[in-house]
Amino acid sequence: ASSSSSSASSSSSSASSSSSSSSSSANSSSSGGGHSHDGGPRRPVRTLLIDNYDSYTYNLFQLLSQVNGVEPVVVPNDALGPRWADYARAAGAFDNVVLSPGPGSPEVAEDFGVCADALREYRGPLLGVCLGHQGLGLRHGGSVVHAPQVMHGRLSRIHHDDAGLFRGVPTAAEAVRYHSLIVDEESLAADGALRPTAYSDDGIVMGLEHRSLPHYGVQFHPESVGTLFGRRLLENFRDITLEVNGDAPPYGSGAPSRHVFPGVGKECEREAAAEAAAGGAPPAAPRSFDVVASYVGERVPHAAVEDIFGALYGREATSFWLDSSNLNQGNAGSGNPHGARWSYMGAPDGPEAFTYTYRGPGHGELTMRGDGTTQHLTCDVFEFMASRTDDVTLESVYAPGGAADVELAEDVLESAIPFVGGLVGYIGYEARHDVDILRSGRTQAAREEAYLNDPHVPDAFFLFADRLLAYDHQTERLAVLHLVPAEDAAARAAASAWVVATEARVTELIAAQEDLGDAEDLGALHNISFSPKAKREAYMEKIDRCHQHIYDGESYELCLTTQLTAELSAQAQPSAAQSLNFYRKLRHKNPAPYGAYLFHDPVGVLRGLCSGDGEDADALAICCSSPERFLRARNGVVESKPIKGTVRRNRADAEEDARLARELEACPKNRAENLMIVDLVRNDLGRVCDVGSVDVPRLMKVESYETVHQLVSTVTGRLREESSITDAVKACFPGGSMTGAPKVRTLDLIHELEDGVPRGVYSGTLGFVSVSGSSDLNIVIRTAVITPEKVTLGAGGAVTALSDRADEFEEMLLKAESVMNAVGASVIRDEEVEADADDDDDEKSMRFDLFQAASNSTSSAFSNY
Repeated sequence: ASSSSSSASSSSSSASSSSSSSSSSANSSSSGGGHSHDGGPRRPVRTLLIDNYDSYTYNLFQLLSQVNGVEPVVVPNDALGPRWADYARAAGAFDNVVLSPGPGSPEVAEDFGVCADALREYRGPLLGVCLGHQGLGLRHGGSVVHAPQVMHGRLSRIHHDDAGLFRGVPTAAEAVRYHSLIVDEESLAADGALRPTAYSDDGIVMGLEHRSLPHYGVQFHPESVGTLFGRRLLENFRDITLEVNGDAPPYGSGAPSRHVFPGVGKECEREAAAEAAAGGAPPAAPRSFDVVASYVGERVPHAAVEDIFGALYGREATSFWLDSSNLNQGNAGSGNPHGARWSYMGAPDGPEAFTYTYRGPGHGELTMRGDGTTQHLTCDVFEFMASRTDDVTLESVYAPGGAADVELAEDVLESAIPFVGGLVGYIGYEARHDVDILRSGRTQAAREEAYLNDPHVPDAFFLFADRLLAYDHQTERLAVLHLVPAEDAAARAAASAWVVATEARVTELIAAQEDLGDAEDLGALHNISFSPKAKREAYMEKIDRCHQHIYDGESYELCLTTQLTAELSAQAQPSAAQSLNFYRKLRHKNPAPYGAYLFHDPVGVLRGLCSGDGEDADALAICCSSPERFLRARNGVVESKPIKGTVRRNRADAEEDARLARELEACPKNRAENLMIVDLVRNDLGRVCDVGSVDVPRLMKVESYETVHQLVSTVTGRLREESSITDAVKACFPGGSMTGAPKVRTLDLIHELEDGVPRGVYSGTLGFVSVSGSSDLNIVIRTAVITPEKVTLGAGGAVTALSDRADEFEEMLLKAESVMNAVGASVIRDEEVEADADDDDDEKSMRFDLFQAASNSTSSAFSNY
């Protein structure tokens, strides 16, 4: 990312104003792959990286791996206890130690863990980053105090002594800062153990060096995509390490094992997961499939797709429609086309089909369509995903009748059609409790009450689609596909008959111009009114608490949300047709690249087939108009597209519309939010991707849609050979744009702030994992969930130091209304939104003066979820 000049008042900016690829950054993975300005290390340098439960530790991991020529070993700060003696023997197998950033304060033992003892006992080369830097200052007599201004996701120029860590670093080069606490320079004795080596433009100490030990600290984040010299700084630390240790490593000629810390590390995590899965998931036996497929005619008009779904699947007990409803290419995003050109529809009605429901912790039910049997599973949803997607291959493609179709074979086998059959469904937000990496020593495994506990809505749901239709919005072609076990001639014959019959049925529908009728018939869903769980004053009080957490260094950004609920009359439950009409209206008024309609009503509650015995039965319709991609995998490359920053379009005035887009791109608050989440997503992918492959090909580009401009970044990486799609999903879940950072601590804070109210489907992910090895999953936002008794939707916003409490509440309502307005619903505002009383609250005004900078310039923009 190219640099941008700092403002005169704060000598900082929120991020580079350039939208160029991060490959131009000094921290880019494409800038060396382990080779440096002087040709790389004389020998591999082995680093012990102590993780303070930060969301940027694996960005350090990736950069250190490239610089050092070998991967560091990452150990949580509480893995073996608080005493360095517990680590010391193993630490002798390393050349140096790096203390990661993290939430909280080095004065709090729970926050800093073993790092405090390491600073006392370890005499070798040591680098502390952010929290580690503050710990270094505290260890040697300094005071850690609140910064004059909170700096999260902000760029500052760094002035330094051009020696030690900063040798060869350009003066006044920019670096990204994520901190609200600092080492107070006045507390450092002039002749003390530490000397400052770098400052920001606003006079804050940015670098420290011990006068006699090879101990260093930096307050900024060298691993951020926006820091222009981070790689050079870590190369200098590596070279210092070699000067201290010499060519002979302190551990001799043997390389330290990844198991140098028993029970800690990636391999141990995988072994534990495999052991757990073995007790509750169906065996992950290798499976191979063939595909029988055919294109329907030459062209299927866009307008027919909705009618085809209604005619073929609108009355099914369970059905799906993964719907890229951006039919106009101009709405696909001028800055970075989303690439979601395909829509898919189907039902679990084939011989290989099944449905899977998960209610945490460890309660799964797998129902086979063929014989109707149900198996109870004790694994979690991620273990189930792995059991059904790992070791699955796609072999051959056949046209009906048995001959290979060359065009279709190329499209299917080369992933031109990304989804040819496999898993379709969602993972709700509460499944986060099943992700081990989201637990720190202070966070215990969640009890059953922490999950959704909705009788009609599981925590996660998947179906296996062995029959489906795939529609290409670009070419207007429709493919009919049927999976069969590989080399099974009888199954291929049966599949051929289904493909031919379905192709004929679709052709008849198009010729007859059948349609679904009037989408206005919403019945029980007509003119419904939503009430937010958190009323205005309560919501703004939560924002105040977010600000306090940010001020105290507990979080950089918290994504605060609330649930809005429309209670339905027991005498007028919504029908399946009304639920589909609800989605039809939504997709027409609010088209989105990652939209979806997922209907699951196995007992028939919503279809009017049962009465009285469906109180505890699954019964839901998910109506989703999401514009955000959580994770796509194709040919081993994974991609995420976090959104932070959205502004209404002015379609009536092209000049004003362009001005709004420019204002969005330049907005300090939105750019800071976006950068924080980009670095978080880079970290998450860095856990499962090859060293040097994680990249940001597009940083903070404006994409233009039907009603909004959005600030979107694209993060990519190549999966490690041993990493699966499920590994990637688990490493990134929940999506960082729905949590904030650092993720582990912030999730705990959010749970408290939101009063433990589950988010459910909202904030989770929905999409497909194909047997071909491709996947595409969205972030579930702008989504209504319909059940027999109510309709719910979630909305919220990212709270940062620059957020205004009243604007954040209005932003939450605005996002909810993007769904409600599309279907003629409304929100019940408590007392119709009274005037903000903050002006009369002197205490609050004084308490949060720190956060008012730049807020006036951001009121027209809002984060997208």
